[in-house]
Amino acid sequence: MNWTILNGVNKLHDEMKEWMGHLHQCPELALMETKTAIFIAEKLKSWGYDVVEGIGKIGIVASMTVGKGNKTIGLRADFDALPIQEVNDLPYKSKIEGFLTFVDTTVIVPCCLVRLNT
Repeated sequence: MNWTILNGVNKLHDEMKEWMGHLHQCPELALMETKTAIFIAEKLKSWGYDVVEGIGKIGIVASMTVGKGNKTIGLRADFDALPIQEVNDLPYKSKIEGFLTFVDTTVIVPCCLVRLNT
């Protein structure tokens, strides 16, 4: 078991819930995710990553060199919404009528962010 990841999740649990709520409430359709991309890029920059934005219009590539090793790890997450009406009364319900994010944005993006911050 990788305790570093679990400890990182525990440390950032409340912040991760805020990210999930924000991302779920503010969905953007494919290739229109400009605010979501900015949200993610700003987080990565605040943690010391070198960030290149605008890859394929809204994509992000972040990198950080640590030590003298030559190993690389890559994480990928989609962050587009679907044109589906969300029908519920949850506190983090989509604020954008007719758009909804699923696991890709609401869970995978925050999980990648936690991993990149541990």
